[in-house]
Amino acid sequence: THVEFMDGFFLWNDPNNSGRFFKSKGYDGTDIDALDFATAERSPDELEGILKVDRIAWLVGKDTAEAWHNSGAADFPYEPIPSGFSEWGTAAKYSLTEASGLAFWVSQNEEGNGMIIMAAGLQVQVISTPEIAAEIEALDTISDCYSFTYQVYQHTFVVFTFPSCGMTIVYDINEKKWHTWHSKGLCYHRSTGHTFIYDKHLVGDPETGRIYELDYETYTDNGDLITRIRRSASFHAEERGIDWEDIGIDIKEGVGDATTPDPQLHLRWRDGNGPWSNYHSRSMGKVGERNKKLHWHQVGFTDSSRVYEIVVSDPVPAVLLDGYANIKTDDKAM
Repeated sequence: THVEFMDGFFLWNDPNNSGRFFKSKGYDGTDIDALDFATAERSPDELEGILKVDRIAWLVGKDTAEAWHNSGAADFPYEPIPSGFSEWGTAAKYSLTEASGLAFWVSQNEEGNGMIIMAAGLQVQVISTPEIAAEIEALDTISDCYSFTYQVYQHTFVVFTFPSCGMTIVYDINEKKWHTWHSKGLCYHRSTGHTFIYDKHLVGDPETGRIYELDYETYTDNGDLITRIRRSASFHAEERGIDWEDIGIDIKEGVGDATTPDPQLHLRWRDGNGPWSNYHSRSMGKVGERNKKLHWHQVGFTDSSRVYEIVVSDPVPAVLLDGYANIKTDDKAM
């Protein structure tokens, strides 16, 4: 069951009656009339949950979703919005979440499932990439997915966790990009149930029942080192080979401290579908060290595509400012 508070009324769906949802009396969730209900019946699928976004209540079923609003009608104030209908329901009822006036859920309909949906007003769109959707579709179980949202440094993030199959994916609303989280020894992150209170982002751990602070200036995860990985796009020059003369990365330098006096950034690469190279490490700068430039010279020739990977595991801020390369293709420098 999902419970929302909207326009002075508590709203909740009835899992025992397909499509039915109730409302309370005004400003009193304990005052309930058994006849104060309506049914999402524009499609015969079962109602999985309710999600309030601004002045819209999304009634999300297994295969479709309907947008309702408070029309002020005397008998029952909530009515469907004529243009508020989506052919995407949800495969995971606890994936429904809201952030920045937007609605999100893991989709399902008669054609399939596994995409991540975002509703902006009444406009519903797919935000998962084909790669993200393929990963979700490949999971054995997606129905237990849960989600939460949080905001930090003017970025709002939506976190989806699939605990049975071990995956946590995170969407940056501002950048429209995805990344993944993992806890040590797991393929997913154990955080859930976020709230912002006392100027802190607090999350629960369903494994232990503990509450943790989600803090971007803490570089360990309950004492475990956090490995931060960034992979590049695939570089290629059509059918010409590439001679990589120099790779440069600009970072926030001088981030060493008493605990980690000389933190390292590690670079490796892979050509085509071949094996990864060894890691090649550079210092990110000792305490107070400035004008630090990270360079890797003569990193080889490839006649196929190449992908680079950057890794930082030391518990220091890893801020990447820019990246660049000096290369030659055939007899032309670039």
